[in-house]
Amino acid sequence: MEKNTKKTHSSSKKMLLVQAKVNNKLKDYTFKTEGGVVLFEFTSHYDGVKLYNKLVEMFCSQKEKVEVDLDSFLTATNADSETVALLVACAIEYASVIPFTRKTKPDTKPSFIVKVSKEFKAAYDAAKNVAEALTLSRRLQDTPSDVLYPETFVDLFKAEFKDLKNVKLSVYNKEQIKKMGLNLLYGVNKGSERECRFLVVEYLNNKSSKEKFAYVGKGITYDSGGMNLKTGPHMRHMKYDMSGAAIVVSTVLALAKNKIKTNVVALAPLTENLIGPKAQRPDDIVVAYNKKTVEIDNTDAEGRLVLADAISYAALDVKATRIFDVATLTGLMSYILGKTYTGVFSTSDKFWKEFEDNAFSAGEAVWRLPMHNDYLEMLKTPLADIANSTNAPYAGSSRAAMFLNEFAEGVDLIHCDIAGTGSDKAGLGLSPMIRALYLQAKNQK
Repeated sequence: MEKNTKKTHSSSKKMLLVQAKVNNKLKDYTFKTEGGVVLFEFTSHYDGVKLYNKLVEMFCSQKEKVEVDLDSFLTATNADSETVALLVACAIEYASVIPFTRKTKPDTKPSFIVKVSKEFKAAYDAAKNVAEALTLSRRLQDTPSDVLYPETFVDLFKAEFKDLKNVKLSVYNKEQIKKMGLNLLYGVNKGSERECRFLVVEYLNNKSSKEKFAYVGKGITYDSGGMNLKTGPHMRHMKYDMSGAAIVVSTVLALAKNKIKTNVVALAPLTENLIGPKAQRPDDIVVAYNKKTVEIDNTDAEGRLVLADAISYAALDVKATRIFDVATLTGLMSYILGKTYTGVFSTSDKFWKEFEDNAFSAGEAVWRLPMHNDYLEMLKTPLADIANSTNAPYAGSSRAAMFLNEFAEGVDLIHCDIAGTGSDKAGLGLSPMIRALYLQAKNQK
């Protein structure tokens, strides 16, 4: 009997190989498939935002298991190899992982085998830690609010930070929050049966530096609007209002795993904003952590309230030299910048330029928006030091930024409003600013 030596289609099919090279004639990054090789072509000019977007497009377009020659990406350009590794690792992770789903038949994703030499293995391992932290943050964004609420948010990160060096994790419960005088956070929590939490994660690993960055993230695990109840479709996707908290704590997690020489403290004020018989009302006046009195104009402007207390705590107790906050703060941001840019407000031209450079390198598109005392004037009230909002339809995002700065106690503030960029067009979490904040801390002087 003659032996059948014919190979099946599946056994003879060769795995695609993804490689990179530079092409100085190109004006933009591109990729093409030729003879079993997916060739990614770099331009001579580095553009982190365009590079990351094109990498995501290329990796997402693959259909089956693909082999990636990482060394070719890191040697095809004069750009910093650790930064390029970061973008490649995050793009692969985005293309290959579904952070959260309860579909009985989940969608299929391509898979990748990354080939990396000993020379670049450490850079890739560090980049992969950031990519996995980003996926963790995206998973928390997509998780329903009946599963993810202040207590479970804290428990998850307690487990993640366990056994990591140079980390101190402090958790304050509702009673402690009230005693401490974090009354803006406490007030937002009044309508919810689930207790608020204040999570502080200190990662101090650079004794030679006097710098200490505070990363503050809005942690509203569900936002109904409170007494100013959201109407119609506006309550949909409000589980994403904790995105800022997930982003800043996940960033510090990546820094700690990679043992980066830096000093950063993540602060996450966590609560639901719900309607109820004990809920905070418009016209209430609350004494903030920094002793300013705040008149509640609108209970649906709650994010700035919890951030204000956390920002004051960062300035007064943490003794931060700079404060960065991340928040899905104003729906207006979607109209201003869409899903292309994260709106950034900064009290310092110098520090804005530094942050813009780090964001650009990390492939994060940011656009600076104005802070001006005219916007603060709109928040004047005869009964308290400041109102949390106004029904005037002017410059809502800038007003919110000016409100936050009133609680920074003179410490320079960079406020990132991710209301537009926090999720994709399908409504799934993207967790922007993790790569930017990671590089900001990594490059701390």
